[in-house]
Amino acid sequence: MVRRVLRSLRPFWTDAPPVARIAYCVGALLFASGLAHLAILIATGGAWQGPRSLRKPATFGLSFGLTLITIVWVASFIRLGRAPRIVLLGVFMVACVLETALISMQAWGGVPSHFNVETPFDASVTGLLAGGGVTLVVVIL
Repeated sequence: MVRRVLRSLRPFWTDAPPVARIAYCVGALLFASGLAHLAILIATGGAWQGPRSLRKPATFGLSFGLTLITIVWVASFIRLGRAPRIVLLGVFMVACVLETALISMQAWGGVPSHFNVETPFDASVTGLLAGGGVTLVVVIL
């Protein structure tokens, strides 16, 4: 049964335009990042709660990896020209990477990632996260 599933998924890779293949790979890397953060969290016995927990980069990596792969797959069923497909998937992919990277950076830095305006740098990160979230919603719509 696993072979049958893998065989049915093969055309989504072989027939995909380059931007979709890149996005599939980036989604897999984001997912792997989430798994790595989860493994580190478990191995170190870190806190599962709170704004500084590695749970956030784990959750964001897993979620955005799976979301990016799903959006690319769904987009394969939508009639889009070459240029709009490249722009929409490219922007969505960059926003997913940016969100995950900023969350991870803040967690590893030991500071909250959201609503953190303690320093000008943290305030700009919060602004970038908000802008990334808006970008994701607009592209999906």
